[in-house]
Amino acid sequence: MADKSQKWQDARRAILDALNIRAEYEQLGVKFTGRDPTAKGWLYCHAVGRDDDNPSAGVNIGDGPLRGRYKDFKGTGKTVNLFDFAATIAGRFGGDWFEALKHYARIAGVSLPEGREELAADRLELFEPTVGMLTLYASRKPGVRAPAIQQLGGMGARWPKGLPAEKTNHLIAFPMYGSALLDLEPIGWHVVAANPAVKIRKYQGKDKQEQLVKTLTIGECGLMNVDGLNRLADAKVVNITEGVTDLLAGQSLQPPDGHVFISAGASSYHPKAEWMQHFSGKDVRIWFDVGDGDDAGQVAAAVWVTAMLPVAAAVRNVKLPLGKDGGKNDLRAWIVEGSRTYADLCTYAETFEPVQSSDAEAQVSVHDAILHSLGLLVIGEHEGTQKVEVFSERTKKSGTITDIDKLSVAKLIQFLGAEVVEEFVHDGKEAQPGKYQLKDVKNAIAAAASDKLFHGDEHLGSGVWEVEDHVVLVKSLEAGVLNGDYRVQQLHVPYFHGRVLDLSRASSDWFEVGQMSRTMAETAKIDYCWSVIHEAEALFAKWFWKYSRTPELIASLVPCTWLQTIWEWRPLVAITGGSDTGKSLIMEDVLPRLFGKLGFYALKPTEAAIRQHVHHHAKAILLDEFEADQHRAKILELFRTSSRGGSVIRGTADQRGAKFSLRHIPWVAAIELGLHRQADKNRFIVLELENIPPDRRGKITLPTPGQLSSLGIKLLCVGLRHYRRARELSGMLRGHQIDGVPGRVVESFSVPLGLRYALEGFDNTEACAQMTRFLADWDFGGQQSRDEFDLLHEIFTSEVLLEGGHRMTVSQLLNRDTRPMGADQALARVGIRRCGDDEERLFVCHRTVKKHFFRFGAEFHGQSIDQYLLRLEGAMRDRQRLGGKESLRGVSVPMTTIAKVFQDAIDTPTQSDEGNGYN
Repeated sequence: MADKSQKWQDARRAILDALNIRAEYEQLGVKFTGRDPTAKGWLYCHAVGRDDDNPSAGVNIGDGPLRGRYKDFKGTGKTVNLFDFAATIAGRFGGDWFEALKHYARIAGVSLPEGREELAADRLELFEPTVGMLTLYASRKPGVRAPAIQQLGGMGARWPKGLPAEKTNHLIAFPMYGSALLDLEPIGWHVVAANPAVKIRKYQGKDKQEQLVKTLTIGECGLMNVDGLNRLADAKVVNITEGVTDLLAGQSLQPPDGHVFISAGASSYHPKAEWMQHFSGKDVRIWFDVGDGDDAGQVAAAVWVTAMLPVAAAVRNVKLPLGKDGGKNDLRAWIVEGSRTYADLCTYAETFEPVQSSDAEAQVSVHDAILHSLGLLVIGEHEGTQKVEVFSERTKKSGTITDIDKLSVAKLIQFLGAEVVEEFVHDGKEAQPGKYQLKDVKNAIAAAASDKLFHGDEHLGSGVWEVEDHVVLVKSLEAGVLNGDYRVQQLHVPYFHGRVLDLSRASSDWFEVGQMSRTMAETAKIDYCWSVIHEAEALFAKWFWKYSRTPELIASLVPCTWLQTIWEWRPLVAITGGSDTGKSLIMEDVLPRLFGKLGFYALKPTEAAIRQHVHHHAKAILLDEFEADQHRAKILELFRTSSRGGSVIRGTADQRGAKFSLRHIPWVAAIELGLHRQADKNRFIVLELENIPPDRRGKITLPTPGQLSSLGIKLLCVGLRHYRRARELSGMLRGHQIDGVPGRVVESFSVPLGLRYALEGFDNTEACAQMTRFLADWDFGGQQSRDEFDLLHEIFTSEVLLEGGHRMTVSQLLNRDTRPMGADQALARVGIRRCGDDEERLFVCHRTVKKHFFRFGAEFHGQSIDQYLLRLEGAMRDRQRLGGKESLRGVSVPMTTIAKVFQDAIDTPTQSDEGNGYN
């Protein structure tokens, strides 16, 4: 249903369409000539109220929006509608235009809406300004001349009506016009206090404190300056100012023919598309403030540049020099400060090149400008919903807007803070200078979210991450980016190169940027790096290890754990030994302090608790007393996904599911680890403790908590300095074959040893030789594995790319509890298919699988994986079609055999209500 304002517009239009406009004006005393109307519908007549020998006015009898209007083409250029003409110029109906409207409605047979139509001007008591008013205002605003106020159409005004004299404001009101410019009456009024030393008082109701404002808009925002708009059609140069005092100062310079000043009053951020027709082919010069809060003036200027570029011959953003001490400056102050003339303004403006359409930095959309002013970042729309994720740069809070249409001022305050909302937002119907209507804020958020998708499971929480070859350190309220010279630069926005960063208070405040930068500078010296490593070795040498070189290994494992998300392969770490060997001292007092607030230390947690606590954060997982219980098997299953950085899919109540990604190097401690599955045994680096000699018991002294925390950050910085070469060496060492050492164990040791050998400066050959010597003392008899089992596990934990950019492991795609639509097609693309009639089998096209999963550097790269698969019980060569017409060669394995290998049935859910698969 149309609102009240629209109903009145429709009624007035119906009246004018039904009347004989010429006849009604003749009855009001207008004398027409015998000429036909112009193409635009103007019927020439003699002016009313002044003498003219030749017709110099007109009445519009056309069908457009000007129908029924009277306009004086000479003199003042005054234009009024039929109802105003009858009441104010012809002096009928007691001077009340509304009585005239009702009279013509009866003639036309049109029913009017209930009540009285309220026009913007009705709320102001307008009168011709006195000389005293004009002089007072001009004297208090240097650079403004009294005649300029009149040229802008300034009127004396009292507001509001109906209040006592002591609550009435004495104002100067400037008319604002819409797209029809002076052909229609003002659509609104921009008002200032007649005495600039006082502010306008807005009555807020009984027992409420009055609001004090500098300016006020009554009605709609529009274009200002009657003189400028009257000459706009013939102008070549158009100067656009931000505020009314700047406009008055420019007008006071008396711009010559072909040059005009205009302003948009209260809508600096809202140039309307329907206004742009009037600036076609003109040289537009934008004079907005510089140096104000959040650079608001220049943001608004960029909005106008964006609007003007498609129509204007040239658009110049004329940036004024900054004010005193680099502060704010505006056009009026700049004119006064240099006693500048209009010629000076032209000379200065021409030093700025016109903005080109390709200059994206100079352009800002209205929606972007609103969000900039609010400090509100729209991260994106939640996939598959209408929810929008947002972040406040001022409060450093992120949140979810569940329904933009129902967004309230109270909800905005919750996100942005009361001060920001009070300064920039209002929920009234009319424009307020410097503020946005709530509907505009909603539209800006919706527009920003329309082409951005937010994936909640892709949040990067607290920890160390690599994004587009940059290292990003995420913590609460800010992030740090490691730049090219290894300094940490602060980042306060919640995204970086397309990834969303969780800067909320849910992220730990685990490092200090200044300390990190200072320590990173120290790591430029290799002697410093070694001193840090040796300090860590000396710390862990306080315990009694089965293998003497274990402290060297741990000194490398700690920085590798800090950087756990960036490795291509991640080992699992286990500390094992008798009940009084010092395991808990390491797990409870040493490692948590080394990792500080990024550490997650727990006793006997459940698998679900780990997922919920770690969530999307790169925390160091430290689990003590990891003995056998009902939860350990599930936790080991979860940790198995971490080696390659896989994901776990779990069911949720809303049937959408949740994805949890694990890219961690967990540490566990137990008397016995219970590593029954081969897939678990060969993933762990097992650090075995011996009994403490009786004469040394209780004599292990630790550094202070502060010293341990400092050592932890120093180890992180050493890792950050050398991780690129370390990762390169680790990738090479993963494929190094050592007699008596399982290939998966070699992969796990390649990570810490890769970092150590990067510090040593070893080349690839020497690194391989050193690794062989390092592992010679280790006994891996309990970690030997069967190659075919390892191969099957590698295939099942490999990720497959789905439509939309999502990834799932092969096991998840095969699992009927987690498999999405299109799972069969996705598996077929990588060479896998479920088949068989009497006996269900899994077909593997070994050539296709090798191409997708075992590229250079992988354990099975270059090997005949079909030979390994044929070792599995019941396996046989086979041919199957994978979507094409041709049958492909491969190996099919009974699903029962696969179930035995993994000791789980693919289609059998766990005791929990969550989906389960081969992870």
